[in-house]
Amino acid sequence: MKLWKTFSWMLILALAVGFIGCSEDDDDPVTPTTYDHFEALFDLDAKFGNNITGDDLMAEINAGEITHFIIDFRSADDYANAGHIENAVNWELPDLIDNRGQIPAGAKVICVCYSGQTASHASAALNMLDYDAWNLKFGMCGWTNDETVNLGKWANLTENTDIEFVTDAFTLDDAFDYPVQELESEDVMEAAKYYIDTYLDAGWKKISNADLWVNLQDGDASNDPVMLNYWPETMYVNGHFPGAVQMSPITLESLVGVDPSKQVIVYCHTGQTSSKIVLWLNTLGYDAYSLLYGVNAIDQSFPELKTYHGPSEDYPVVTGP
Repeated sequence: MKLWKTFSWMLILALAVGFIGCSEDDDDPVTPTTYDHFEALFDLDAKFGNNITGDDLMAEINAGEITHFIIDFRSADDYANAGHIENAVNWELPDLIDNRGQIPAGAKVICVCYSGQTASHASAALNMLDYDAWNLKFGMCGWTNDETVNLGKWANLTENTDIEFVTDAFTLDDAFDYPVQELESEDVMEAAKYYIDTYLDAGWKKISNADLWVNLQDGDASNDPVMLNYWPETMYVNGHFPGAVQMSPITLESLVGVDPSKQVIVYCHTGQTSSKIVLWLNTLGYDAYSLLYGVNAIDQSFPELKTYHGPSEDYPVVTGP
């Protein structure tokens, strides 16, 4: 009987403690600690601009002193049948974050595509994650002049003569809050991987000059994008898209004028630099698009414009999966 009483009291005490502990406060959800990574992600643009020509890449391969890891982002069909650089692996851009573990430590990563624009996206993403990544300048068009391999993506580019540039300077006079890039993880690299992967899974954002021009000429100012002219002031004064703001380099202070709720278009000489900038801006939370082929697809006689040029010779490719 004594043992039973002892047990009964212990049970009553346990129930009482449980009742007291289950206050209304315990029903409230615990708010996790989150961290806004916007400014830390902004600082991960330091390496942008890494391009390598086909001539320089072939010289490095022949010298045999550097470990290269070459990633080809073209379609599996073109990779296998049009030909690819020997030892290149064939990846899809949305798989970049998942596949990155295949990159050997310390390797110089060469990203390859048709014209250098998708590969610029990939190299910028890897740069942000601290890989030594480079874009093959002009893509396979920068590796060989053979159009059965490079598909003539640059050689057959048609200029859009309907587009008219203006010389009036434009500024962004309003101020906006930066996008909030908030996660529970305090680690900026984890944040970068998360935002890059989320963005690439949805498909990288690009726009043709024809589609952009239709938008700008539709008479509806409410849907006009914020346009960032990513080249020096000396070129900007010679002409630019109506409404475009000269913004090179992009600073935290200059981004205050960019409305995060609006579409942002970035353009440069060839679309390769703007592609890198757009990858970065999307990880910052902007709805940014790269103008395909840049001003090369509009007016290749534009003063000081950097235009396409092929390699000094046709470098070898292999076929097959």
